[in-house]
Amino acid sequence: MAVALLALFVALGGSSYAALRVSSKQIVNNSVRSKDLRNNDVRSKDVRNNGLTGADIDEAKLGTVPSANSASTAANAANADALGGIGPSGFVHTPTEPTRFVGTPGNPDFENGNTNDNTGASVGFFKDQFGVVHLQGDVQPSNSANVIFTLPLGYRPDMNGAAGPQFLIRADGGAGVVEVDSDGQVRVLNSFTSRIEINGITFRSTH
Repeated sequence: MAVALLALFVALGGSSYAALRVSSKQIVNNSVRSKDLRNNDVRSKDVRNNGLTGADIDEAKLGTVPSANSASTAANAANADALGGIGPSGFVHTPTEPTRFVGTPGNPDFENGNTNDNTGASVGFFKDQFGVVHLQGDVQPSNSANVIFTLPLGYRPDMNGAAGPQFLIRADGGAGVVEVDSDGQVRVLNSFTSRIEINGITFRSTH
């Protein structure tokens, strides 16, 4: 009777029994092969975080990272060399030059009897890297309104022939006015007998 019942059980549940045997089969390391996997069935959640390396990825089949598009345009020399749409030629590359002292070789001479005031700084001028001309020094005046010295080309304000800018200066212990004309003449507009200070006079030069 027991043998007959067992045979009947196997006959009726044969497929289930076989499935039970298959499902009970253990998967061991390296036993699953590519052909055992259904295409497009392995998902992100099935891969351990940070488990893949560069050797597992074919970089040639990757698309461009969105932020890399901006970097690729920077590789274009025309774009990389421009700052705010201005190319390299639009920026100054020269440092501030040394002071050029009036009355020294290669520089303008004093005019109309004006000289350096020996109690102060020597009279001179220079241009910085931004094209701004700076005057400096203390003048011993000749007691009349006249030209102190004349700036050379490249250090003159561009006023299209009009009278140049005027600057308030210290003189005779009070105040005075110095004008720098488009022809380069540095002119004191008042009559003084003691030191004229032209420190701090600055202007842009375009010729």
